[in-house]
Amino acid sequence: MALHKILNKISINLSIKFFGARLPLSYVFFNTIFKRFIINKSVESEFIKKYYDDGYVKLDLNLADELDHIKDKMLPEGNNEKKQILKLDDVTQNDLKKILIKKFDKTFKDLEKYFNSNIIIANANLFRNHHVTDIVEGKSEQVYSNYYHNDGYVLTYFKIFINLMDVSDKDGPLHIISKKKTKAFFNEAKYKDRYDYIPIENEKLIYKNTGKYGDCFLFSTPECIHKAGIPDNYRDMLQLTLIASPDKNINNEDLDVFKENSDIIFTTKPYTVIKVFNLLLKHFDFRKKSLIS
Repeated sequence: MALHKILNKISINLSIKFFGARLPLSYVFFNTIFKRFIINKSVESEFIKKYYDDGYVKLDLNLADELDHIKDKMLPEGNNEKKQILKLDDVTQNDLKKILIKKFDKTFKDLEKYFNSNIIIANANLFRNHHVTDIVEGKSEQVYSNYYHNDGYVLTYFKIFINLMDVSDKDGPLHIISKKKTKAFFNEAKYKDRYDYIPIENEKLIYKNTGKYGDCFLFSTPECIHKAGIPDNYRDMLQLTLIASPDKNINNEDLDVFKENSDIIFTTKPYTVIKVFNLLLKHFDFRKKSLIS
C-alpha cells in the first residue's frame, strides 16, 4: 500500500475515534473552520435550519408534474443487473436542465446565503438500482454504495435526490445517520470503516428517505454516514451533485450538467493540506467580496 494511502487511513481512523467523522483530519479542519467563519446560520429558512442541524432535510418541493413530461423518455443503458444509468436524449436533457434551474431557484438562493458561495449543479445523474442477492453487509463486495460510509469530500460538496417513483421501505431507500447521531451510530455499530462494522436496524438512529414520486431530498454526503438500501425490485432516482463554489464565473445556465464536470467536483476534494488552506482562503475572499457588494 502506498504511503499516502496508509497516512490517509490513519487520518480517517483518528477522525472516527476523536471527531465522529469518517473523513481525513484535514477535511475535519476545513469543515470546522468553514462552519465557524463562513456559513451563515442566520438565514431565515426552515429547511436551512434542519439541514444545518441534521445534515439532511426533505424539501417542501415536488417535481412530479414536471417529471411526467420526461419520464417516458428515460432509457436504461446496458444490461447491468445491479445498477443502470437512465439515459436521456439531448433535447430532453436540455428540457430537464431548465426545469431544475427554475424549480430550485429559491432553494439555491437560500443555499447561496447559507454557504456564502455560488451554488453549482456539477452533475445530474439518473440511475436505477436493481435488487441483488447474497449480500452480507460489511463482509462481501458492495454493489452500489450499499455499506455505510461518508463521501470523501469537504462539506461544500452535497447532493439533492429526486424520486423518480414512489419509494417505500421495500424500494431500497437511502439510509442516513444524522450528524447529531453519528457518534451514537459508531458506538452501536462498532464502526471502524465501510467494510468493518456490525449491521444494525435501529430506527432511532437511521433515517430512511422514503417518499412520493417527485419528492426532493437535500443532504450533506460528506457529513452524514449513509448507504443505499437494496430494493425488492428496483429504485429509480435523479441525483444532483451540488458544489458551493468560491468561483462566481461558473454559471448553471452555461454548464452541461449531464457531464461529470470533474474539474469542478474535485475542487471539493483537495488532496494536500496546502490545497485545503487555499480552498478556505478562496471562500474567505468570496465572502469578503460578497459583504462589500
